[in-house]
Amino acid sequence: MLKRTDGFTLVELMVVILIVGILAAIAVPLMQVRIERTRWTEACSTAGTIRTSIRSYAAGTSVAKAQALVGNDLSDAATEAALVCYK
Repeated sequence: MLKRTDGFTLVELMVVILIVGILAAIAVPLMQVRIERTRWTEACSTAGTIRTSIRSYAAGTSVAKAQALVGNDLSDAATEAALVCYK
């Protein structure tokens, strides 16, 4: 009589679980770095929006009031240097 061999053996299942575990151990740190960069990019974008709003406010009122709010330098380079924005 022939034996019926349907399904997977325990060794095959353990190998698959091991491979999935290795892939997860590599993927999780990479995703955390990407999430952190995304957050920094969002912060830089928000800072740019705030900077533009302050410039609009300065154009409508007095530059002295706007500079008192944020300091003397409203340039893009100063904002990026303050936030250490990723390019």
